[in-house]
Amino acid sequence: MKVTEVRIDNYVKGQDGSFRIHKVSGVEGNLIKTQPLTLVSWQSNEPVSDFDGHSSALPIPIDETWLLKFGWDRESETIGMPGSDALIVSENNCSSVRLMDNTGNYLSKSFNCVHELQNLYFGLTGEELEFKK
Repeated sequence: MKVTEVRIDNYVKGQDGSFRIHKVSGVEGNLIKTQPLTLVSWQSNEPVSDFDGHSSALPIPIDETWLLKFGWDRESETIGMPGSDALIVSENNCSSVRLMDNTGNYLSKSFNCVHELQNLYFGLTGEELEFKK
Protein backbone atom coordinates (compact mmCIF):
# COMPACT_ATOMS: atom_id res chain seq x y z
CA MET A 1 0.00 0.00 0.00
CA LYS A 2 1.08 3.54 -0.64
CA VAL A 3 0.98 6.07 2.18
CA THR A 4 -1.08 8.37 -0.06
CA GLU A 5 -3.93 5.82 -0.21
CA VAL A 6 -4.80 5.90 3.50
CA ARG A 7 -6.30 8.33 5.98
CA ILE A 8 -6.36 8.28 9.75
CA ASP A 9 -9.06 5.82 10.94
CA ASN A 10 -8.80 3.61 7.81
CA TYR A 11 -8.71 -0.12 8.45
CA VAL A 12 -5.77 -2.10 7.06
CA LYS A 13 -4.33 -5.55 7.55
CA GLY A 14 -0.96 -5.59 9.28
CA GLN A 15 1.89 -7.94 8.63
CA ASP A 16 2.55 -8.46 12.32
CA GLY A 17 2.67 -12.22 12.11
CA SER A 18 -1.07 -12.66 12.61
CA PHE A 19 -2.36 -10.39 9.84
CA ARG A 20 -4.70 -8.77 12.35
CA ILE A 21 -6.81 -5.76 11.53
CA HIS A 22 -5.23 -2.41 12.34
CA LYS A 23 -6.61 1.12 12.38
CA VAL A 24 -4.44 3.87 10.90
CA SER A 25 -3.53 6.33 13.64
CA GLY A 26 -1.14 8.51 11.68
CA VAL A 27 1.12 8.88 8.68
CA GLU A 28 4.69 10.16 8.96
CA GLY A 29 6.81 10.32 5.85
CA ASN A 30 6.66 6.85 4.35
CA LEU A 31 5.37 5.19 7.54
CA ILE A 32 1.77 4.24 8.22
CA LYS A 33 1.24 4.25 11.99
CA THR A 34 -1.43 1.82 13.12
CA GLN A 35 -3.09 0.46 16.23
CA PRO A 36 -4.02 -3.24 16.27
CA LEU A 37 -7.67 -3.92 16.99
CA THR A 38 -9.16 -6.78 18.93
CA LEU A 39 -12.02 -8.70 17.40
CA VAL A 40 -14.13 -8.19 20.50
CA SER A 41 -14.07 -4.43 20.97
CA TRP A 42 -12.26 -3.15 17.87
CA GLN A 43 -9.99 -1.29 20.26
CA SER A 44 -6.63 -2.22 21.67
CA ASN A 45 -4.14 -0.99 24.23
CA GLU A 46 -1.24 -2.50 22.30
CA PRO A 47 1.55 -0.21 21.12
CA VAL A 48 1.30 1.63 17.83
CA SER A 49 3.03 -0.12 14.92
CA ASP A 50 4.97 1.52 12.12
CA PHE A 51 4.45 -0.03 8.69
CA ASP A 52 6.53 0.83 5.67
CA GLY A 53 3.95 2.47 3.43
CA HIS A 54 4.99 0.52 0.37
CA SER A 55 4.79 -3.04 1.59
CA SER A 56 3.90 -3.78 5.19
CA ALA A 57 0.34 -2.53 5.54
CA LEU A 58 -2.05 -4.50 3.36
CA PRO A 59 -5.47 -3.50 2.04
CA ILE A 60 -8.50 -5.44 3.31
CA PRO A 61 -10.66 -6.83 0.50
CA ILE A 62 -14.33 -5.85 0.68
CA ASP A 63 -16.64 -8.75 1.51
CA GLU A 64 -20.13 -9.24 2.91
CA THR A 65 -18.89 -9.29 6.51
CA TRP A 66 -17.30 -5.85 6.18
CA LEU A 67 -20.28 -4.43 4.31
CA LEU A 68 -22.64 -5.64 7.06
CA LYS A 69 -20.46 -3.95 9.72
CA PHE A 70 -20.86 -0.68 7.82
CA GLY A 71 -24.66 -0.93 7.64
CA TRP A 72 -25.11 -2.59 4.24
CA ASP A 73 -28.73 -3.50 3.57
CA ARG A 74 -28.98 -7.05 2.20
CA GLU A 75 -32.29 -6.47 0.47
CA SER A 76 -31.33 -3.34 -1.47
CA GLU A 77 -27.61 -4.27 -1.52
CA THR A 78 -26.73 -0.67 -0.62
CA ILE A 79 -25.20 1.58 2.02
CA GLY A 80 -27.05 4.88 2.36
CA MET A 81 -25.31 8.21 2.95
CA PRO A 82 -26.70 10.96 5.19
CA GLY A 83 -27.82 14.06 3.32
CA SER A 84 -27.54 12.40 -0.08
CA ASP A 85 -29.76 10.50 -2.47
CA ALA A 86 -26.70 8.68 -3.80
CA LEU A 87 -26.06 5.11 -2.63
CA ILE A 88 -23.05 2.86 -2.34
CA VAL A 89 -24.06 -0.31 -4.17
CA SER A 90 -22.41 -3.71 -3.78
CA GLU A 91 -21.54 -5.80 -6.82
CA ASN A 92 -19.71 -9.01 -7.73
CA ASN A 93 -21.03 -10.99 -4.74
CA CYS A 94 -20.03 -8.23 -2.31
CA SER A 95 -16.39 -8.11 -3.46
CA SER A 96 -16.63 -4.51 -4.67
CA VAL A 97 -18.80 -1.42 -4.43
CA ARG A 98 -19.71 1.40 -6.75
CA LEU A 99 -21.39 4.77 -6.29
CA MET A 100 -24.87 5.17 -7.80
CA ASP A 101 -26.64 8.53 -8.05
CA ASN A 102 -30.37 9.08 -7.56
CA THR A 103 -31.07 8.61 -11.30
CA GLY A 104 -29.46 5.16 -11.40
CA ASN A 105 -26.18 6.24 -13.02
CA TYR A 106 -23.05 4.51 -11.73
CA LEU A 107 -19.58 5.91 -11.20
CA SER A 108 -17.33 4.02 -13.60
CA LYS A 109 -14.76 3.14 -10.91
CA SER A 110 -15.34 0.18 -8.60
CA PHE A 111 -13.80 0.04 -5.14
CA ASN A 112 -12.45 -3.30 -3.91
CA CYS A 113 -10.84 -2.50 -0.54
CA VAL A 114 -12.22 -1.40 2.82
CA HIS A 115 -10.03 1.72 3.02
CA GLU A 116 -11.25 2.79 -0.45
CA LEU A 117 -14.87 2.43 0.69
CA GLN A 118 -14.09 4.43 3.84
CA ASN A 119 -12.41 7.17 1.79
CA LEU A 120 -15.29 7.31 -0.73
CA TYR A 121 -17.85 7.65 2.07
CA PHE A 122 -15.80 10.30 3.87
CA GLY A 123 -15.21 12.26 0.66
CA LEU A 124 -18.92 12.39 -0.09
CA THR A 125 -20.33 12.94 3.40
CA GLY A 126 -17.51 14.49 5.43
CA GLU A 127 -18.23 11.79 8.04
CA GLU A 128 -16.43 8.60 8.97
CA LEU A 129 -18.03 5.33 7.88
CA GLU A 130 -18.69 3.82 11.30
CA PHE A 131 -19.65 0.31 12.33
CA LYS A 132 -23.39 -0.03 12.79
CA LYS A 133 -24.84 -1.92 15.73
